[in-house]
Amino acid sequence: GELTLSELIDGARKDPEFQSRLRVMDIDEADLQQLFQMIDTDGSGTVERNEFIQPLSRWVHESKTAPRFFKYNLMRSLHEQEQ
Repeated sequence: GELTLSELIDGARKDPEFQSRLRVMDIDEADLQQLFQMIDTDGSGTVERNEFIQPLSRWVHESKTAPRFFKYNLMRSLHEQEQ
């Protein structure tokens, strides 16, 4: 199935296991929105569950979450400046 951003945020508010994973990665609700945008590469407003779960699981083990957010925001800013 597919997830929307609102479903993802709702899950983050209600699912203790998901809350725990996000806490470990120091991801709050604003970060979750950015994470969703990073994964929703086609801009459809939805992501496949596996499309979201795989990077999240990988990032938990790599401990590179903050640099990924920084790189994403930097690249997005540069792209916006070019337009």
